[in-house]
Amino acid sequence: MIVQGNLITITLTTRSLISDTSAMKFLALRASIFNIWNVTQNAPLDLSRHGTAWKTNVTNTFKFQRRLPCQTCGKSFDRPSLLKRHLRTHTGEKPHGCAICGKMFSTSSSLNTHVRIHTGERPHECPMCGKRFTASSNLYYHRMTHYKEKPHKCDKCGRSFPTPGDLRAHGYSHTGNWPLRCSICNRGFCKFGALHHHMKSHGNSNTLTI
Repeated sequence: MIVQGNLITITLTTRSLISDTSAMKFLALRASIFNIWNVTQNAPLDLSRHGTAWKTNVTNTFKFQRRLPCQTCGKSFDRPSLLKRHLRTHTGEKPHGCAICGKMFSTSSSLNTHVRIHTGERPHECPMCGKRFTASSNLYYHRMTHYKEKPHKCDKCGRSFPTPGDLRAHGYSHTGNWPLRCSICNRGFCKFGALHHHMKSHGNSNTLTI
């Protein structure tokens, strides 16, 4: 397909029309193109930007037509790979495993972030205080701590926190159901890093209780 000004030219070789299946695909493609043309033909031409606005409309229309719905919850995606990754939230599939500790993850990006816990790599640095993080999402929530806004409020005591993680960690102080505990003094923690640092006060950094 060649788009030139207000003219759409479809070029097909004789070979592409040999079978009925190819012919049907051609008719479907032609109908799709004319549908897009009907949607965008009234849009003003942006000659100063070489028709950028028109191209954007065509791209968005193609994306709209390519929506792939999840059969379980109805959420839609524009790429098969995104739909496949989303389906794992329903199936619980976790095909990516850490070679160091064996923990499994649903996506390779989550695994890569996790591996940094073992390697010590922290590529995301806060521009305000210099603190570094393994994931960009952790940096995002950390930066909120530099501002006064604390939108996450505890429904038990009313105390407010800047991030959902801080509120969740605070919640353990009410329930006592800490996910991690010191095997020596039984003090509770919600993060491995905090427990590991605490164990050093006992002169032991290897004993962890989950």
